Amino acid sequence: MKSILPETRRVRPVRTGLMTVNLEYHFSSLSECFYLNELSDGTVRMLCWATVLLSPVLPSLLVIDEPELGIHPAWMPILAEWIKRASHHTQVIVSTHSPDLLDNFSDCVENVYCFCRNTNKIQYSISNLKMDQFRESFAEGWQLGDLYRVGDSKVGGWPW
Repeated sequence: MKSILPETRRVRPVRTGLMTVNLEYHFSSLSECFYLNELSDGTVRMLCWATVLLSPVLPSLLVIDEPELGIHPAWMPILAEWIKRASHHTQVIVSTHSPDLLDNFSDCVENVYCFCRNTNKIQYSISNLKMDQFRESFAEGWQLGDLYRVGDSKVGGWPW
C-alpha cells in the first residue's frame, strides 16, 4: 500500500459481521479513515494487482491482459516491478499497448515478445526482442516504450 500511497499509515481489518470484514485505510495527513469503496478505481486496481502479483502462492501460469488500464502512469514502474517479481516464481504473460508500461521492461528486453506485421502486410508473427537490436537506441536514452510510441517496427510499431 505504501508503494502506491506513501501517506498510508496503516490498514486495519474490522470485522463487521459473521463472515464480513471491512478494511480501514488510515493516512498520515487525515484523521478520518477511508474504506475500499471510497478509494479511486485506480487505487483499488493497484491493490488487486498487489494481491495477485505479490501473493506468496502463485499459480503455475499467470496471464494478464492490459494491467495498465485505469492505472495512473506514475504507478507503471511499481506495477512493472510487481510483474517482474512474480515472474521469478511463475510464468507470467502480459499483453499491453502501453508505452508507459513497456518503458519499464527496457532492462529485460529478452523477456519481451511482440506481434510484428510481416512484409506482406497481411500477416503478423511473434518475435522475441533482443538487446542487440536496441543497444544503440538505449545508449542514446531511448526506452522500449519510446520506440513503440514512435512506431519502431522492431517493437511492433503501430497497427496502421
